[in-house]
Amino acid sequence: MYGSVRFLLIYLFACFAGTLGSFLLTPSLSAGASGAIFGCFGALLFFGIKKPSLFFRKMGSNIYCSY
Repeated sequence: MYGSVRFLLIYLFACFAGTLGSFLLTPSLSAGASGAIFGCFGALLFFGIKKPSLFFRKMGSNIYCSY
């Protein structure tokens, strides 16, 4: 949906921001992919808010569950 270059930029920014947030909010430093994964999920939600029809056409059936 974003393309390879934009996805890489989103991933790297989210990884950096997650590590920086961990450094600022906790006494111990942590580095890992969890911040980057949450950042990618946030970018996916942002895409869903900005372009809902395209989002549900591409991703809606995969993440929407009706019980």
